[in-house]
Parts: sequence; C-alpha cells; structure tokens
Amino acid sequence: PSGGVADISPKDLRVSVLPFSQKRRLAPLFIQIASTPLEISFGAQRTWEAEAPLTQSRASRFRVSALQARSGAANLVGPSHPLYAVSSRQGHVGETRRRSTLVSASSFLSPRVEKAPQESGKVRRTDSPSALFDASASPGEQTPGAVSFCGTVGCRIIGVGSAVPTHEMTNDDMAEFVETSDEWIRTRTGIRSRRVLSTSESLRSLAVDAARRALENAKLKASDIDLVLHASSSPDDLFGDATSIAAGIVQAERSQEGSLQESDAFAGPAGFDLTAACSGFLVGLITGNAFLTSPCCPYKRILVVGADALTRWVDWTDRNTCVLFGDGAGAVVLERQDAKTGSPGVGADPDRNTRRGILSYMLNSDGLQAHQLTVPFSGTLHELKRAGGKPAVRTSQGRYAPLSMNGREVFKFVSRKVPPAIEAVVQAAGLTTNDVDWLLLHQANKRIMDAVAERLKMPLSKVLCNLDKYGNTSAASIPLCLDEAVREGKVKPGDIVVTAGFGAGLTWSAAVFRYG
Repeated sequence: PSGGVADISPKDLRVSVLPFSQKRRLAPLFIQIASTPLEISFGAQRTWEAEAPLTQSRASRFRVSALQARSGAANLVGPSHPLYAVSSRQGHVGETRRRSTLVSASSFLSPRVEKAPQESGKVRRTDSPSALFDASASPGEQTPGAVSFCGTVGCRIIGVGSAVPTHEMTNDDMAEFVETSDEWIRTRTGIRSRRVLSTSESLRSLAVDAARRALENAKLKASDIDLVLHASSSPDDLFGDATSIAAGIVQAERSQEGSLQESDAFAGPAGFDLTAACSGFLVGLITGNAFLTSPCCPYKRILVVGADALTRWVDWTDRNTCVLFGDGAGAVVLERQDAKTGSPGVGADPDRNTRRGILSYMLNSDGLQAHQLTVPFSGTLHELKRAGGKPAVRTSQGRYAPLSMNGREVFKFVSRKVPPAIEAVVQAAGLTTNDVDWLLLHQANKRIMDAVAERLKMPLSKVLCNLDKYGNTSAASIPLCLDEAVREGKVKPGDIVVTAGFGAGLTWSAAVFRYG
C-alpha cells in the first residue's frame, strides 16, 4: 500500500520501469527483482540487503510509495516519510550507459515481467521531488514537480455537468461602459461574450445546478456520493461553499421528489473547499483521484465541482481585465474502479490501451511569481477605542481589491511551463501527443491556447474551446468545456484527453485521462 508498511516477498515484488528514449517516448519495461543482489538503504539508519539468489521465504518490511522521475534517479514520493531515489549503473536493460527512468511503484504486483537487469540497484535519499520529462533536456528546460503514473487502482469520470448564469454580456455590451470594441476584444482574446451572475443569482446555486446535472448524467443520486470537493476562488461564503453545495444537491433532489424534510438525518455527503484559482478544478480532480486510489480510503465516488464568479472582483473600468472573465460552474463525478474490469475495487495491472480513467498527472506552483495575478487583501483601517485613555487598537476591516493581472508575464509563464508539463504527463501515461484525441486547456485566452497547441505540434482541430461564448470562467472553465464537448458528441467514451490548468499562484497542472 502506498506510504504504508507491508510484508512483501521477493516473488511478488515487481518494478515498472519506463525508460526515456532520445525521441522523448516511453516504452514500458517490467522488471522482476529475482536473483540480483539488491541493497535498499533507508536514510543512514535502516538497510535491507537481499543476498543472491532471493527465495520465496525471504521477506522484508519496508515502505512502498510512488516513484517519480529525476535525472539519473527516480524519486519515491510518500505522504508521510522522506523522499528516496533509485539509482543504478544500468538504467535500461541491454544498455550500458546511464539513462534517466520514470519508475512507478503503483505497478507493483504486476504479472507482466521481463528479464531482470544484471546490475545491482541502490535506494538513496534525495531532497528534491523534481521530475524530468526528457533525459536530454538541460536543467533550465526541466519542469519542476512530480509526475505520477496511476497504476493498479484507478478512478474514472462517469458523469459531467455544467451551469452558467442567464444574463449574457456581449462585447458590444461591454463597449457601452468601457473603452473597447468587439474587434479589439475578439482579436486579442477570442472572446465574443460571457455570462455574468445577476444580483438574484448565487454562485452556490450555480454549482448545485452543475452538480445535479453531473449526477443525472452518471445516473446517480446524492446519497451515492461520498465526498464533494469544491474548487473556487470566489465563493459566496469566505469559509467556503462545499458543504452548502453538498446539502443543496440533497435538498434539490428531495424537493423534486416531494420528500423534503428539514429533520432528515442525511444532510449530504462530506465536503471541503480548495483554492488554486484557474488551476482549481484540475487540482480538485487530482485530489479526488488521490482519495479514490488510496488503499486506506473507503470512498467510492467523489463529486468535483469547479465554480467561480470573478466578474464580482474585476475592475469594470479596466478594459484589459474586465473583458476577460465570465461566471460559471462545472462538475464531474469520479468513481473508484478496478483498472482491468472497470468495477469498483482493486484489480490487476491495467492495460493502458483500453484502461479508462485518470492515467497520469502533475501539480506545480511558483509562489515567487504570485504577484503577477492577484486579488489582494485591501482592508480599511479600523481603530478600536479603549477606556482610560489607553492607545486604540488598530486593525483592518476586511475587504479585497479588484483583480490585478500582468497579462504579458502570465502569457510568457504559460508558454514556458505548460507545454513541458503536458509532455511529461503524456509520456508518463506511456503515450505520445499523436495518441491524444483532445487537448482541453483552461479557457483563458485563444492566443495562449493556440500557442500551447503549436508548441506541442497538435492540430487546432483537437483543441476543445468554448472561450468565445463564456470567457475565462476560472476553475469552471475545464469542466464547463468538457461537459459541452460530451453533450455535443465530440468527446466520446474511450477518447484520450490531456488537460492543463494554469493561473494565479502562479500554478499549473496537467493530467491525462481516458474518458468514460
């Protein structure tokens, strides 16, 4: 189990090694640790050494966790213990020169094996979880962050839904109160219109509508959901809306059935909020996947909602930012599955040619660039007077300033960071960009989306886009676009989708999934 302690005999131990070739393509190679002498060091204190030949009777208690790629080594990333790395004089069977590899411990207990290398390996401690998407890349070109290949236990997307406000604001409407025009906005952003929450609408109700549609699409009820993850940077309540959304889908369902009772014991599934701006939904998706693939987690289904109303936080006199954003909500239902049969539970090693669900992912952030895109706190001074002539206590009355963005720097950041991240997760899934059916990017700006596709050498016909109708809906943009593409018949069950989110933080994330 990932991050846990287990008794594993040598006959059961498998290591899945994905060597990087000079063409940036990964070829799966499964190695069984058999008669090779092996030394595994845990920091400077614990060492287990297996003498050759290993036998069935020999077993050792040690931690198993996910292995990630690094130049000349592969990191073991665990939730509650230090990082370790595998290094070897022979990084690829049949080759003598050293080669960086991506190793997945989640593929342990795999029945697919090849001849073991004849060189010994050693596990050593490392302090960096940085991942390498290309062995030949220079340090300056490498993408920070750990790439995870999702192995034996999987989770798949079984339902999608979305909702947008009723009020539509076109570019011509915008030109009536800010110095701009339809041509100016379209040529620079690709946006023609956006939806804006009215004073009678709430983001919470929008999120509930999107969640209910996702449940209907999955043919499920609220009681079938174990957890609600709500990604938003602009909730109705500063404390978060997840629990209210969870309760809302239950109440809406019971109201429809005519059985609404305030005293009913089931108020909805558990829920919590997370904030990662425009990367929020993808962070929620990856978080949900981590829950469902954990051996200690009892959950079977998780509802992931991305919802934002950034039109509440823009400066409506700043034409560089107010024209970009729209409001919306999107949701997906994730289900734990047997990677081979598709049923809930744990299965055999997946066949990545047919397996559905989340195949690989990556999370990244660079807080040193956070100032490039912010909604900063801007409280007003408030003095609390005290008796007896004591000095007043000075504090701030909470409020936030309008959204501020350095568009040029954000564009450069996305162009530099996102394509390598996409390449990394595609390769970690054992695929190439030619295998990808659809590129689903955060709907920020048409120029950005075209630049990323061009860098990846992917045709624009594979790029999913509804930016022109809704603008930048932040955490809602990816699920909103996915839902629309599914309902229009573009994305079909079995299609491979690579998705990437990027934005404030600065954050960027990517994932590969086979839909359905």
